[in-house]
Amino acid sequence: MSQIYAQTLAEPVVDLAESMERGRTAELSVPTRVWQPSEHVEKPAVEAKLAAKRPDASPRRVETSIRVAVHVLLLACIVVFIAYYCVYMPFRGSIAGAYKSAYVTSVASSLIEVRAPAAPELNDSTFEAVTSRVNGTPVRKDDCLGVIKSPTLTALIKQKQLELQMLQLQRFHADRDNIENPELSVRIADVEHALERLNAIKSQLVVRAPCDGLVHIGLASSMAIKPSMKIVDLYPVGSKMQVEVNAPLSVINTLEGKNQVVVEFATANGKVKVTAKPVQGSSRSYTKENTEKRTEIWAALTLDPIAMPDSVHVPGLIGRLQ
Repeated sequence: MSQIYAQTLAEPVVDLAESMERGRTAELSVPTRVWQPSEHVEKPAVEAKLAAKRPDASPRRVETSIRVAVHVLLLACIVVFIAYYCVYMPFRGSIAGAYKSAYVTSVASSLIEVRAPAAPELNDSTFEAVTSRVNGTPVRKDDCLGVIKSPTLTALIKQKQLELQMLQLQRFHADRDNIENPELSVRIADVEHALERLNAIKSQLVVRAPCDGLVHIGLASSMAIKPSMKIVDLYPVGSKMQVEVNAPLSVINTLEGKNQVVVEFATANGKVKVTAKPVQGSSRSYTKENTEKRTEIWAALTLDPIAMPDSVHVPGLIGRLQ
């Protein structure tokens, strides 16, 4: 029994060794062959490399140059478009708007002011003109421009007149009774002096033109008056005329750097152009509210006209910049 079991275990080992030996011998006996295509086998046709089928293929040199030129041209057009509409046009619009908002006025280099008397009794007074006068209305020396009416001054004059009469009556009775009263004489002198002063002020209530000239800006038919208040400006005949420009500060700074500035005035005979030179150091700045209620810095600049036609040789004319 044991012999049969040992023989059964040894047989598979012998068969495995024999099969391995046979396989090694067969491997050594098989000749090695290399496959070579036969001559009669047709090779596949090679398709032409087209740019349409290969979009990633690099183009030729001429095509590259043309493409670069077109791209550069398109990029330049885009840059010019953006610069024109986003930079130049807004800047030009702001400058044009600033020039358009500026205004020009013809002014006299020397004006004569007509003022009310410097008397505190003229508070709450009223000036009534003989007739209202527009800008450029000619006046002659000593022409009556109007009258100042002061109820306060009239009441004070009546009060002082009544007081003087009472004091004079007291002195009459004292002289009749041979009574010396030095104090009464001093009071009479004070009242007489006050009445004389009030009458002097009353004599100035008639406002007259101090010279031959033209009314500057205008004269209203009536106005409220305070002591030393200006009533009207007069432009003496033959005085020098100047031009004043009021504009945003940026425009004034530009005008100051120019040798000549051209302004235009509208007259009854048409538009008249005047060439003037900026007066250096004559600009003065001030603040002004625009239409959007925002505060802007403006300035006024004085110009000396090179030639001033007679049609615009009148103060107070309003024009514009050219």
